[in-house]
Amino acid sequence: MNWPKHISVDKRIVQILSGSTYENFPKAVRELVTNSYDADAKEVRIALDEAKQSMVISDNGTGMSESDLDLYFRIAGRRREKTRLTRNGRQIVGQFGVGFLAVFPFCHEFHIESKRKGSPEAVYARIPTAKYFTLDNRLVDVSEIVIEGGAIACDAACREESYTRVELRGFTRLTEAFFSGKYGPRRTRNSIRGQNGIKRLIWQLEEDLPLHYENKEIENLMEPTSGPPLSVFVNGQELLRRSYGKSVLEKHKGQYQECGKIKFRFVVLTDFRSVLPIEARFLKIRNLNIGVGERTTFGVGAIGPRSRLHHLSGEIHVLEGLNDLLAVNRDDFNYSADYEDMKEYFAGKLRGLSSQLEKIHDLSGLLSKEEGAPRVGDLKLLDPKNVRKMAESLKRSGFIVKAETDKQTTTRSSIGVDKEKKTVTVPAALDQTYAKIRVQNEAYVLKLETWDWRKEPLFPAIRIDGHTVIINSAYPLFQGRKYTDIFLKLHMLLITEFEKGNLPQKSYQVLIEKTLVFFEDYVKGEHDAAKKG
Repeated sequence: MNWPKHISVDKRIVQILSGSTYENFPKAVRELVTNSYDADAKEVRIALDEAKQSMVISDNGTGMSESDLDLYFRIAGRRREKTRLTRNGRQIVGQFGVGFLAVFPFCHEFHIESKRKGSPEAVYARIPTAKYFTLDNRLVDVSEIVIEGGAIACDAACREESYTRVELRGFTRLTEAFFSGKYGPRRTRNSIRGQNGIKRLIWQLEEDLPLHYENKEIENLMEPTSGPPLSVFVNGQELLRRSYGKSVLEKHKGQYQECGKIKFRFVVLTDFRSVLPIEARFLKIRNLNIGVGERTTFGVGAIGPRSRLHHLSGEIHVLEGLNDLLAVNRDDFNYSADYEDMKEYFAGKLRGLSSQLEKIHDLSGLLSKEEGAPRVGDLKLLDPKNVRKMAESLKRSGFIVKAETDKQTTTRSSIGVDKEKKTVTVPAALDQTYAKIRVQNEAYVLKLETWDWRKEPLFPAIRIDGHTVIINSAYPLFQGRKYTDIFLKLHMLLITEFEKGNLPQKSYQVLIEKTLVFFEDYVKGEHDAAKKG
């Protein structure tokens, strides 16, 4: 036996550990569980006792001898070149990372005990982690960390057992802050961040660990190739990988897709409503079935409105091509041209699928009540040609477009969208249909025409003929989507008051002109967003 042992800490690791916040706690626990995965464990049990300030992570993996424990300590924060597969064929996911050092900022003492099958003894080690951190959570600049330990004799009954047991004793202020929620955001029912510590811990572990899927259909679709998943339990509750949507909008073609040297599978899901919790929105990247960073839109939505983007959820499984580019904190990848291409590929997917959901929403909105809808949506859908065009465009997304044959159909109520069955039904008499809007208990028929608004100073945006509103499709304030209803009703109000004699013509014209000038930034923004797709 060669005790005490010593390990040196890489400067990169010092920076990462010194920069830890209370929200990094689940990621630190993830590092310990991935060690169990690399040890071919089938089951990991996490026992958390907040009152006693103790967390125990136990697995039934291959266990470690003293020489294995030496390697366990020495490889933290270093790349492991020896092998890429475990004895049971799992791809090793802990080749590069902070390793067990990740938990140092969160406990006063780190204990580990491990035993290999057939060995007459178990090995153990203890590190007084609090000794290496200042009160403000800065890692003391030490050349090496001293590890005390030894061996424990086992009786014949447990000789065939193999296991590793890690215990974190005594919580630091960071861990206490994580579980107390004292410094977190205000509680909200729609966000994981507003939940208590144990729920946030479970959420993050379910996002990042190689678990069994709750939805077996998605599990069969993604076919994780990195090896059998883990069964992980937190205080007796089994963790499962969650899917946030029942309808598959798009998935990989064939066995996998490629961007240069990167091979990946993916699936994008929706329930045609806002994904909850908020943190489940967008796409999760997993490298060798382990989560990398938070869910992302790859920049989509940062410029211009994507009103249905928050209806999308999904995941990307990187099978190969990015493992060597994984950053030491496991939250991102280092630069590569192939990775940039992959990000742009998925940015395009999200843009397209967001637009697809918008079309589905708009077509569903044509199911207007006879007395009129409360607001105006997409003005383009007042033109039957655009309705047909939009319906046909959904064919590219796997929708079946059906045309009704009943020539007597004369209302938009026959336009149907079945999101689950992915069908759109368009009435044969679509050209005879009309839309209505209700304003102050009055129903108005909406019609769409086009004229040069610059040559019509009195009526550049709309004309009103009785209970029919004729809308100029070329008017600048009607080119967007979000505020079209407001601008339309504003112009209806101005014209109505003008025609009643309550608004002099000069004042009316000034208001019409100034309205367009006042919102010129909005017009420019919509124009720029349209150009960028």
